[in-house]
Amino acid sequence: MADKIAKIMFALGDAAEPNRDSCHLLLSALHILTVECMDRAKRLASKFNSKTVRLEHFLFACRKHVPLMNRLIYCISVRKQTVQLQKCLDLMDDDDIPVILNTSRKSKVSGWSHKIAQWLAPGYEDDYVEEVLQKGKAIRREMKAAKRTENFTTTEYDEFSYARTKSFLPIKHKDSWLFGKWLRHIGFNSFWKTLSRAEMEAVSIFAFEIVAAIMDIALEVRETNVASGQFENTDKIQPDDMKEAIRRYLNYFMETIMA
Repeated sequence: MADKIAKIMFALGDAAEPNRDSCHLLLSALHILTVECMDRAKRLASKFNSKTVRLEHFLFACRKHVPLMNRLIYCISVRKQTVQLQKCLDLMDDDDIPVILNTSRKSKVSGWSHKIAQWLAPGYEDDYVEEVLQKGKAIRREMKAAKRTENFTTTEYDEFSYARTKSFLPIKHKDSWLFGKWLRHIGFNSFWKTLSRAEMEAVSIFAFEIVAAIMDIALEVRETNVASGQFENTDKIQPDDMKEAIRRYLNYFMETIMA
């Protein structure tokens, strides 16, 4: 799991070989936050006399963390549209793709927005989910990623592209197995076994977005520290940078989740 985190850190703005201490700090923070969310979900499940924690319990327990929920909705939509696009490419002639994709997209988004709204209700009704999906904003993180590659050599770009494929999402069976193994390691074996593939994707996106949010803060902290002359100018996020980023995110997360 540490190696996967290191690849994710590189893809999100860190050096190709991140500081190992920073990597372990980030993994520890993810552990703490996942456990906190799951504990809340367990308490919620018990109120409904459920013997197992389901995804709806997990998401409802964290529903007040609006930025995280927005990213969850957006990412699930993007992944489903990618699958739909590939089906169109496989089955249709080039001239037919725009019409078929437009029709399929509407039904696909509508179906998934209803499913997500069911998971997150109350507070995330269909209209709200549709609004998130329709915004179409350029994601700042994606723009920064594109900017980084402008001066990359072919080798560096290939390494970066490979790192971008490493997330917690079950793109391949091995990826799903590794993430599931980590969840079981921190005590959620029974929870993982009950999830459908769609639910596994949602939990995986949730975990990835926590890591990405902390990384966004860590990059800003590093830039500030280097600019102020407090630390040596290095392309690696240092442990002190990561500690400060985790402190800020934990404060925000706990204040939001407990509101």
